[in-house]
Amino acid sequence: MLFPFLSFHHREKTFVSQIFIGIAFSLLMGCYGSPKTELKIEKIQSSQEIQGLVASLYPNAAQVGVQVLKDGGTAADAASAMGFYLAVTEPSRVSLLGTGSCLISDADGTKEISFIQTIPETRLAIPSMARGLFTLHARAGQLGWQRILEPAILEAQNGFTVSVQLASDLERVQYGHEVGLVSDEVYAKYLEKEKGIEAEMERLENLRFTPKHPINEMIEAKGSTRLNEGISAKSLMQRPEISYFDIEPYIEKVDLSLEQKQSVNTQVKYAGYIEKARRQVEKMRKMEEKRIPEQICYEDIKNLSLEALQKLSEIRPRTVGQASRISGINPADISVLLIYLKQQNL
Repeated sequence: MLFPFLSFHHREKTFVSQIFIGIAFSLLMGCYGSPKTELKIEKIQSSQEIQGLVASLYPNAAQVGVQVLKDGGTAADAASAMGFYLAVTEPSRVSLLGTGSCLISDADGTKEISFIQTIPETRLAIPSMARGLFTLHARAGQLGWQRILEPAILEAQNGFTVSVQLASDLERVQYGHEVGLVSDEVYAKYLEKEKGIEAEMERLENLRFTPKHPINEMIEAKGSTRLNEGISAKSLMQRPEISYFDIEPYIEKVDLSLEQKQSVNTQVKYAGYIEKARRQVEKMRKMEEKRIPEQICYEDIKNLSLEALQKLSEIRPRTVGQASRISGINPADISVLLIYLKQQNL
């Protein structure tokens, strides 16, 4: 597990952030140690007498922080921008599904902003990186969110060169194997691990506990409600107080590694979030595929807001997906547009 260390100094305030990686569910086998990297340090001097320093393991992220400071942002602005930027460009190491903590030092002393949250008495972290960065910015930031998120959005929209670190992580999953970066032997081990996880997930779905089962004592001890009816082990794990490791003593043991058990625990806990994300991805995919005729007259579409009418007529996006990303176009406008296209069989 890697702990990227970001350090900023801006004017008379110093901001230090150590971002702890905690991926809620992983399409990777994990972080297996990256090639040796050097700490990138950038200093800032300008005619406006703004001085600062940004240090990061990732050179492009350091440049993002530098530019934010040059634009008049605080150290908190730079940290927030870098955090979201790295969530896009280094998702296997700096994830919005992770946690972290920050220290802000000024003339009044040092204050901590902690966004390390876990489900009580479990090993499972609650995704809180985004909330932490928003909190940090609210307390010490100056620039608007459009400027803070701009570097991350641009990389997400336009694509970026994969870093050595990210490539090192990707080479152990399916995509790496497809392009020849992973040997058949390594990929076979990966598939075997995933097969064990899937088998255990299915077993938990079929295992059931009754109100008379001894597991009720543990459930009460964890502060949860006793069983009033039969319930599957998987459903029981979805309670915030109960983890895979809690129910493990009450079920038949299987040959799983600690990593596999943690993965099972995570996937069960976040099944709802994962499914919601998948639905959103599928919705976006359909919107990207839905083309808008070049000759369309937006003035013929009733119930479009005035701003949407003006921007759609001026920009003329090629797909509904592109239209949804235009500033000022809200979901209601997209719904109206989709209804119109369907009615016109376009």
